[in-house]
Amino acid sequence: MVNLNVIAIDLAKNNYQVCKIGKERQVIYNKEVSRQKLLQLLVSEKQSLVAMESCGGTHYWARKAKEAGHIVSTFTSLVVKEV
Repeated sequence: MVNLNVIAIDLAKNNYQVCKIGKERQVIYNKEVSRQKLLQLLVSEKQSLVAMESCGGTHYWARKAKEAGHIVSTFTSLVVKEV
């Protein structure tokens, strides 16, 4: 997993914040995307570690990310810290 990029997704109702972090821990992009664009982004990215906070839509997006070939990690809101 050390050689994978990380795609961190902050799930919300309509728009999602997506941050891609490279292997060298540099931010590649940090942008807001719509539901449809998020699906396109997951399909177009090469295999990455997708991280997201557990919430109502997490299982749906985790399933979509796995279908696109990504490794998914979800975590509770207790470990999330604002940056």
